Amino acid sequence: NLAFVSVDDVASVQARGTGQVILHGRGDPRPVTLGIEAAGAMLGPLGYVRVHRQWLIHPDHLQRAVHVKGTAGEYALELDVGPPVPASRSYASAIVGLVDAAFDER
Repeated sequence: NLAFVSVDDVASVQARGTGQVILHGRGDPRPVTLGIEAAGAMLGPLGYVRVHRQWLIHPDHLQRAVHVKGTAGEYALELDVGPPVPASRSYASAIVGLVDAAFDER
């Protein structure tokens, strides 16, 4: 089945295995045959940001960053739709910029 998905409806992109990602957003999650690197290259110019080795998010969907209980400083990003997204320390500067920008606008 061929399905068209509006980029505006995609809050996050999650890598699942080699060469496949899951689009999370409005409606059911959609598997797509595309690697996370290729997804990042395609969606980066549209504002999507890598926040974990397996995740991209769009800042417009960011609601808050929450501490993951029982961890030493790990956080998850909660979006307006889809599952919580782990925030990686490797992408800390991008995440801090996202959070600052998201809450400066509100």
